[in-house]
Amino acid sequence: MNGKRHVHPIIQGKLFPATGTRKPLPRPRLDSSSDVLDGIFPVVVVAAPAGYGKSTLMARWRARLLDRGVSCAWLSLDADDNDAARFLRHLIAALQKASAHIGKGVAEDLIADLSGSRSVLEAIAGDLAQVQHRIVLFLDDLQLVEGSEVRGILDWLINYAPRDLQYVIGTRQYPGLRLSGLRVRSQLLELGAEQLQFDAAEAAQLYRSRLGRDLPAPDLQTLLTKTEGWPAALELAALVLAGSGEPKAFIQHFAGTDTSVVDYLCDMVLSQMDERTRDIVFRISMFDRICAPLARAVTDANDAEEALLGLRTRNLFLIPLDRSWEWVRFHHLVGEFFRETYRRRAPAQARECLLRGARWLHANDHIEEAVNCVIRAQEWEQATRWVADSVEDLVFRCGYHQTILRWMNALPEACVDRYPVIRIQYAFALSFFPRYQDYEAQIYRLQQLLQNLEAQAHHDARGIDELRCAVDMQVAMSSALRDDGMRGGELAGAWLARWPDASLRRKGVMGNVLAFGHKTRGRIGQGLEVINETRRWLEQSEGYYARAWTAYVEAVLYLKRGSYFDARLACTRGLDFIERRLHGHPGQTSLLHALLAGICYEFDEIEQAIGYLERAMGSVNEYGPADAVIVAYLTQARNPAPARR
Repeated sequence: MNGKRHVHPIIQGKLFPATGTRKPLPRPRLDSSSDVLDGIFPVVVVAAPAGYGKSTLMARWRARLLDRGVSCAWLSLDADDNDAARFLRHLIAALQKASAHIGKGVAEDLIADLSGSRSVLEAIAGDLAQVQHRIVLFLDDLQLVEGSEVRGILDWLINYAPRDLQYVIGTRQYPGLRLSGLRVRSQLLELGAEQLQFDAAEAAQLYRSRLGRDLPAPDLQTLLTKTEGWPAALELAALVLAGSGEPKAFIQHFAGTDTSVVDYLCDMVLSQMDERTRDIVFRISMFDRICAPLARAVTDANDAEEALLGLRTRNLFLIPLDRSWEWVRFHHLVGEFFRETYRRRAPAQARECLLRGARWLHANDHIEEAVNCVIRAQEWEQATRWVADSVEDLVFRCGYHQTILRWMNALPEACVDRYPVIRIQYAFALSFFPRYQDYEAQIYRLQQLLQNLEAQAHHDARGIDELRCAVDMQVAMSSALRDDGMRGGELAGAWLARWPDASLRRKGVMGNVLAFGHKTRGRIGQGLEVINETRRWLEQSEGYYARAWTAYVEAVLYLKRGSYFDARLACTRGLDFIERRLHGHPGQTSLLHALLAGICYEFDEIEQAIGYLERAMGSVNEYGPADAVIVAYLTQARNPAPARR
């Protein structure tokens, strides 16, 4: 050890902030149920590498808080939570376990266009403000979430949500969140690896509780030196010692081995298991999370509940994902070792296990996890079929854009080509990101696919027509997104003439593109006529996102005519609609705020113009078409007090 005294919070419960050389403040004992995490710190961050007991510590805190009647919400994060819409859904679901009314007004309406929406967050904060009791939100494995949108959501909640919501964050690396203000105000408790390491007294207590006896001091020091106080390694060594008939020989060999500490210890743990237990451990380790029915499906063990309970009783690094232990996961380090060992020793059985689990997950509506499993098993035909069946719902309705982007990076192109709906929805997802080259590549691929299908002697004419309709719509949209209004308008007009029986939602999208084309050519009256027809189509089809664009195009048409009052009315009506139906979609509101800033300046309403610019500049530069960006920057340049960027 480094000579500095530190007390392990899991063993003795004294929590010290990781603040360099500053004198640590005395913290309440974890083992005392009367003062566990008494809410002094609004935010607690436990940041340490894998194997330092972060999840275990947080789970113990939660259990103690629940015993005291404190409401708790737990959210275990994974890579799919980089989708802001998915994260918001899961966040609301977690908070509803602490208070059922939180997010009721928005949970069912969360779609792609709400990702990171300030209004959704304000609605959640409003619900939290009505809660008359403390809630502790546990966020485990934050390091798996890298998306700026999700980090922005957490930043906003931490800095603006009611203080009755306390955050406990577990992560392998320090989170990229705005916490400096909390740190300055002594409202942030930070724990790092130094506070989570075991010293000699804590290790002695651990082995006394696990083995029922004290380890000789030299043996204990050997283990501490070899593991450097790393909790995971000391726990694994305890498992080995509990089942070893020759503990002295194990410790001596362990002291001299050059093998990875975790690999060596895990291998020793496996060697002490009977064949059936080892097979169960291997099989359930293949999954990110496991429950008894899933364990039965992949192991053929009728006593799966008892088997999981046995592993839990043996302290085999199972971590609960809910209070009832219905869903659990292996500790990441241990689970990864078991998984890779199984793949290496029995690759065919490991793949078959993944497929069996995937079928159970799919049958029980865990679609994303099922697809992830078949992708890991490289069962491409099944993967693409399931993606094709679910992609429109996941991308268009749920807004899981990052999920389809990740899946497309894994799926072979040849398999995807058999299911054009995947590529269509992939192109749709790409349109939400500044990746125009990737977007164009997908459109080109779809056009090539169409040509190949049409060249076949016996082709499905109806299917080809449906694909052509979707591809042509994407091409017209692409032109409009690049501000090529003339070409977009021409393509949209041709599309509407060719597909008069298309869905009203698709016709509404093309109506917006056609009206935008009329604006580009200066045909304002014709553009407004198209907008009126477009609005009727979309009102009948619940095409809310397209209707937000209708409001923007209408306002731009009036601005081009010089009708500032009509343009202002179009903007305010559009903002009201976006607030009601899209919960204040940040990108769409930024467009209308940019236009309103210019309109207010024309009316010499400088303060209002500054306010609208403040709200517009956060998104319009990245999200907005040329008209909105030009109006925003011209207004900013003309304004004596330009908006901060």
